[in-house]
Amino acid sequence: MYMETKSFNIELGVGVGLFKFGMSREALRQKAGEPDEIEKNDDELDDEGHIEVWHYDDYDLSVEFIEGNDWHLSTIAVNSENCFLGDVCLIGKNMSEVTSFIEATKLGEYEMEKLDLDDHHEVVLVSVFDAGLNLWFEAGVLTEIQLAPTD
Repeated sequence: MYMETKSFNIELGVGVGLFKFGMSREALRQKAGEPDEIEKNDDELDDEGHIEVWHYDDYDLSVEFIEGNDWHLSTIAVNSENCFLGDVCLIGKNMSEVTSFIEATKLGEYEMEKLDLDDHHEVVLVSVFDAGLNLWFEAGVLTEIQLAPTD
């Protein structure tokens, strides 16, 4: 029922470990148990309706359910150094290492955007649209991988 090992893999367009895109909230509860926290957004997201974000602290992972997607798992955000894309853990690597990985594995073209979030660290978002990836860098180091299904 629960992940037996601490490490888990990203499957582009599919999910991360037992967290799969398109899962219902009930199916995820059966597989992963109750989340440590549920954030409910009462503001509507454009035409998509409301959002719920479930946090699983043991996995360093959050998932998002969107009302406009019939409350199915729509987005996954990972912060874990035990999460691998292929055989590589990208969390904690610098931007040069990550962009070299993107190019070497032919994940697709990427766009880079510096964001002004009023933080003390520079935040850069690298998006690989063909792979459904948003890579968040703080102070030049990858801190979060956001995944979406690829259609």
